[in-house]
Formats: sequence, structure tokens, C-alpha cells
Amino acid sequence: MAWKEFYINKRNGGKRLIISPDEETKEKQREILKELYKIYYPFSDFYYAFGGLLFKNIKQLADKHVGKSIVVRLDINDFFDNIDRDILLTELDKDFKKKKVKNSNALLNKIEKYCFYRDKIPQGAITSPFLSNIYLKSFDRVVSVIARLGHYSYSRYFDDLTFSFNSKEIIMDALEDKNTTKPLQIIHIIKIVQSYLEKIKLELNYDKTKIMKKNKRQSVCNLTVNEKVNINRKYYRWLRAIKHHFDTGKETTIGKEQYLGHLAFVHSINPKIVEKLMMKGGEKWEKQ
Repeated sequence: MAWKEFYINKRNGGKRLIISPDEETKEKQREILKELYKIYYPFSDFYYAFGGLLFKNIKQLADKHVGKSIVVRLDINDFFDNIDRDILLTELDKDFKKKKVKNSNALLNKIEKYCFYRDKIPQGAITSPFLSNIYLKSFDRVVSVIARLGHYSYSRYFDDLTFSFNSKEIIMDALEDKNTTKPLQIIHIIKIVQSYLEKIKLELNYDKTKIMKKNKRQSVCNLTVNEKVNINRKYYRWLRAIKHHFDTGKETTIGKEQYLGHLAFVHSINPKIVEKLMMKGGEKWEKQ
């Protein structure tokens, strides 16, 4: 059993460490993932999660936040690296007993052996996305109850938490601390989220907190949601620039395989945009 470490480029020019298992380990992970699918199907435990699940995607997540007065995005800091091994295994053991899984100890041992690398669930393992949802399912349930009480919509894509609401009665008073843009009403939600994350040894990345009002661009996972779900201009311009670099032989921040993955995502949202990108030089952005 062996793992390989390598880096891929981020859109912002940074690097992301990917840890990938060898083929033998991947096959064991596929077997484990199939067993987990059977145990948790039809995935009712993951109602608020939209990443790493069959039949769910980013567009469905974005649909929940279209046309809202305010959209709030929160980010969990170094999510996969900070998932606690013991908490996850305890959660799995509790679920397996509740769901009366046969040979549950054997399955737990397989998960511990093949799905962890240095006590972490690495992003390069095919089991990690599903395990991360198991880790956060109790958190999602608690936060969703709070969101409903405040008339918020809530959804999560791995470490990206999105809240939105339409209440006209909420007054967006600024905090006395001018170094932050978090409104008073939103700060209460943020504090509650942080307090529950701390119970599972996670924390928010406050630098990535975004409060988006209706009169400005509201973005969720690279999709605008002001009036309908669509690709945002900044993302389109970035894709067009990458294509131009490929066409002219210039160095790019991502490889062609990654670029094709982005195109597949864009096509699932708006095929016409991919047609524009495929034209020579790409066309100027126009709302579809």
C-alpha cells in the first residue's frame, strides 16, 4: 500500500497538495465506497450536502439561493486536513450500530487501513468526499434547524457553507468594528456555526466570509444566483484566458485535463457558454 504526493494549481495561482493512493488501495477504497453507499442510501442523512453524492450537484445547490435578498457564504478552514480521525471513526461506529450493519468492526478496520493517510482523509482518495459528509451530517442537521428558525435557506458543498434569506425586516446595521463587514444579524449565525464546528475540531476561515446583497453580484461556487443560475463573468474571463494561452502556446496555471473538467462543469450549467469558449479567441460575455 503506497500513496503519492503531488501539487495541482489553484485558480488563484496557489498550489493544492493532492495525496493519491496506488491502484491496489484505490480498488479497496472502491469496495468500501460501495458498502457505504448501500448503508447510507437513499442519503437522507445528507439532505443539506451537495458535494460527493450521487444525483446531487452544484447547480441544485445554487437553485436554492436564486433571487434572495442576501446570500452569505462561509468557509471551513483547511477542511480535509482538520477532519479528526477518532471523531469520524466514532461517528461511523455509531451509525453502523444504528443501521445494524453486519460485520461492522471489519468494515471500520478496512476504512481505518485504506482511507486514512497519516491520520487524515486525503483529497486524492475517492472515499474522502463521502466520509467528509458523514463527518458533518450532525453539524448540518443542527445548523439547518437554526437556519429554519431564522427563515434562512442553508446548503453545503464540502467546506463551503451557504445561507440566504429574503426577509425585508432584517436591518443590516454595520458592526462598530470597521474592519469587518459582517452585519449584526449574520454575526449571530456565524458565531453559532463556529461554536458547533469547534465541537468537531474545525473552525471557520473568516477571511473567506462573504455577505452579498441583491444589488451586487451574488455568487455560489462560481455560479451567479441573482436572477437565475449562470456562470459568472470573472470565471468566464478566466476560462477564456486559459484557452488563449493553450492556443498560443503560453504557460497556463492549469493543465488541459483540469481545463476540460472546468468545461464539463460549465456545460452542465449553460452549454451555450462552452460554444462561445470554443470559438476562436472566445466571444465576449453575454448573459444567456
